[in-house]
Amino acid sequence: AGLMVRSFFKAYDEYANIPASEIFLARAGLPQSRYATPESRRLFYDKLYPRLRAVAGVTSVTQTSNPVGAGANGWRVEVPGQTIAANEQRPAASVLVVGPDYLKTLGMSLLRGREFNDTDGGDGKEFVVVSQAFATKFFPGEEAIGKRVRFHAANQPKAWMTIIGIAPDFRQIGGPASAPQDPLAFVPYRFEPQGGSFLTIRGRVSAAAVRAEVAQLDGELPLSNTGTLAEFFERNRWYLRVFGTLFTVFAALAQGMAALGIYAVIAHSIGRRTKEIGVRKSIGAKKRNILVQFLIEAVVLSLAGGLAGIIIGVVGGNLIASYLSAVMVFPWGWATAGLLVCSAIGIGFGFYPAWKAAALDPIEALRYE
Repeated sequence: AGLMVRSFFKAYDEYANIPASEIFLARAGLPQSRYATPESRRLFYDKLYPRLRAVAGVTSVTQTSNPVGAGANGWRVEVPGQTIAANEQRPAASVLVVGPDYLKTLGMSLLRGREFNDTDGGDGKEFVVVSQAFATKFFPGEEAIGKRVRFHAANQPKAWMTIIGIAPDFRQIGGPASAPQDPLAFVPYRFEPQGGSFLTIRGRVSAAAVRAEVAQLDGELPLSNTGTLAEFFERNRWYLRVFGTLFTVFAALAQGMAALGIYAVIAHSIGRRTKEIGVRKSIGAKKRNILVQFLIEAVVLSLAGGLAGIIIGVVGGNLIASYLSAVMVFPWGWATAGLLVCSAIGIGFGFYPAWKAAALDPIEALRYE
């Protein structure tokens, strides 16, 4: 249970460096009836950006096909010199269609190169930004900036693009926190205008203010999924809160039952060995010796149960990890903490019956039936 709760905390911490409460999201779904061509969709955003940037409290405006951690397009990747018989055999990458300064809006800095500006993606400016994992996979041992790639979507090749920046890795596709990062590419919206996209605005802004600016361009265009990125994370991670709470409750119940079990076993053992205690005390055993003996038995019993639980938990967890193609680990820190907790339970709940045993009067103990 502790390892499971730890994984929930790790998932929450994955995007801790993003100022999610300062980033506003609103999904704009451009209807096909009025925005049938890529040029009409591109023109809409070209007009909307300056209006949103002029809103009080806004520091940057961009867009993305998918918010952080909420999936991406899966496109095949072609690099110059590749010889592949069928398009289905090409390696794939996750692709986001984004606006200018997308990573900067998220509070991230490029490792090398630059981000998109307002004109990138047009004719002669077919640029792409890729993650470090993408660069390592497709250009191992080489500098990826300046290299060319071509994406294939629905078995249709797109124009060749030049890499202009390397972004830090972050998890865009859901999965185990320990799994390797997927190769990720960022394509400018002018290259691939989307019918549905998430406006991503950095600053203190209300949904009403964003809707007012959108209405100036298209009074019939609805906005959905409005709210901060922090609220989006909370909605998408409801299961972490629910299962995290459940596992915490189960862990507390298990510890309580184990503690009562330790108390009962030691008390029962003392009851069966009352005469033995009387004999030992009558021949000179000190109160401290009796107390330490039963405390050691309580701790050993607790540690035996703790070790069994750790072995079962680690084996089961790594079997699940292997099934999910995740990295298998032995959590030394958590295992050590678990053993320390078991020792504390053994001492805490074994002390009272051990103290009672040490306080027995040897004469009464010898008379015990």
